[in-house]
Amino acid sequence: MKGYKGVILKNGILRSKYNDIFEVGVPREKHDVDDGGVAFTEAGYSFCGSIEDVIYHEKYISTSKGRQYREVRLFEIDTMEGQVCGNSYHHKASIIKLVREVTQKEILEYLTNNAVAKRDVIDEVRSDVFETYSTEVILPYRLINKEEEIEDLYVRACARLGQVGLCNQSSIGKLHQRDCEGCIGISWTLDLLTYEKDYLYLLARKQLIEGADLSSINEYNKLISMNCGKEYESLQRYALHIKNASG
Repeated sequence: MKGYKGVILKNGILRSKYNDIFEVGVPREKHDVDDGGVAFTEAGYSFCGSIEDVIYHEKYISTSKGRQYREVRLFEIDTMEGQVCGNSYHHKASIIKLVREVTQKEILEYLTNNAVAKRDVIDEVRSDVFETYSTEVILPYRLINKEEEIEDLYVRACARLGQVGLCNQSSIGKLHQRDCEGCIGISWTLDLLTYEKDYLYLLARKQLIEGADLSSINEYNKLISMNCGKEYESLQRYALHIKNASG
């Protein structure tokens, strides 16, 4: 069954509202689902039957200011012939896979051609937010797999970036993690160490895609030692997916 799901994009990683990690094309593990209810948790995987229904659960239409705090992307999903239950617009599935992003262009084209859906979406997000979203440029999600891009993304996540008298970066245009090592705020809330697990995950995923054995990746083993279950379990799923795809 095909459907749609809002997924949070933060620091280059796709996550559910409960921080579970999703990778495009990689199936999540199978769960039993209860025939008697509708899932509002990820015990079983929540999704909707239409683009407009998702907006009631995840605001994938927002302004650039709103996306600074919480950015949601819309994805087409596949339930992979697993068990599905729920009502006419909101479902849960025993297994799920992100197939592809539904881009900003596709969303706007769909709503332009579906007046009722557009009205419902605007009623939910407000007309001023919708108009701003319609004029902004939102680049499609892409898998970040270059070490320099990962480093740049990691440093830019710091809430103290560019603060005079605190930030050690010599140039905001080209950022280096090594310049953060002497910062007095490196371990403060929303500073660099807050997002260390994201950085380690992206580096480990990069090596996994390049053919490294998962158990030999230092960043993966560090995630295990840090008890970052959502991150190292996602890497395990990715490794299994690569193995299955290669036959």
